[in-house]
Amino acid sequence: MVRQFRIYETVSTTENEEQNPLECTVRELLGKSVVDAEAKDFGKVEDVRIDLRSGFVVAIVVRTGSRIFVEIRHMIIPAEICRIGDRVLLSVTKESVLTRKIH
Repeated sequence: MVRQFRIYETVSTTENEEQNPLECTVRELLGKSVVDAEAKDFGKVEDVRIDLRSGFVVAIVVRTGSRIFVEIRHMIIPAEICRIGDRVLLSVTKESVLTRKIH
């Protein structure tokens, strides 16, 4: 089964309103810490790539830190995300993602 996450626009929120656990807003996702399958810090969510036709997330972009004048970013696809809560938990290790950089 391919895991998909849908981004939605929140019009109004009440305290009693329940949210689907597989849905979140972009605002909630941006800046969240990302942890890999070995519970190692991976980085922070910097951006979200969305398929505009379906509204589904294609990937989240994670900034893993920076070196002098170079920021390093990695794309994480929904199938590699185990859970989203206070942090984004991955089902893969950091090492398995290191080969996928975007600029």
